[in-house]
Amino acid sequence: MPVRKGPDCVGEEMSRFKKGEMHSGKGGKIVTNRKQAQAIALSACGQSKYAEMLIGLGYSEEAANAAAQMYAETLVKSSKRSASSSSM
Repeated sequence: MPVRKGPDCVGEEMSRFKKGEMHSGKGGKIVTNRKQAQAIALSACGQSKYAEMLIGLGYSEEAANAAAQMYAETLVKSSKRSASSSSM
């Protein structure tokens, strides 16, 4: 089922988990772990756990998303550096 993105997207996905309708992949097993369900819901809605945490701490949604984007870019750069250093 395609996910409708918006402010209530994560809540709708988590309600699918509570009803026992969330699958781990296309035709995969039903998700029974709440943490896995949160990760799937955030991923499906195009959000990050880091941004959700910042919003919960009182940051504005814009600031939280900007910080999450910068954090993601930093991770990509560091993973490229470690991959190039391990190939030597």
